[in-house]
Amino acid sequence: LVTELLDISRLETGRLVLRRQMVDLPPLARSVVEKVGMAIPELDCSVAFPADLPRVYADPDKVEQVVTNLVENAAKYGSPKAMRVTAEVGPAFVAVAVRDTGEGIPAEDLPRVFTKFFRRDHGRPTGTGLGLCISQGLVEAHGGQLTALSTLGEGSTFRFTLPTDAL
Repeated sequence: LVTELLDISRLETGRLVLRRQMVDLPPLARSVVEKVGMAIPELDCSVAFPADLPRVYADPDKVEQVVTNLVENAAKYGSPKAMRVTAEVGPAFVAVAVRDTGEGIPAEDLPRVFTKFFRRDHGRPTGTGLGLCISQGLVEAHGGQLTALSTLGEGSTFRFTLPTDAL
């Protein structure tokens, strides 16, 4: 909780320091899925990135934090089964998507999922309500966007973009 509050404070005050370098996303994503799988043994998550995926200009620790949060959320609040982490290439960016096959998020809650302290009541233990807000701030600090799509009964997709070139 303390770490999350410090992250929020740094984002809100503009004191976040990014240590950018060229980052190769496939090994980073595979490492995250492996680590989360150690904590959530029932995790069944594939990582499928194009072979020619360009590297991104980003802070590897912050990108790992975003991917970890999205994978953990998908496993805890969606379903740890049949998850997918994928990527696609845009004109000057790479988009990474984390898809789950869980219950989905109701349409009325979807606009609020990135709001600080928002937690949806779904009968299971929830976190602090800060992870998605922090993830969105980290992605935006890199010049990207984090979005959410969901269909009840089918699951949710959280997708973020990162630039491929130095700003």
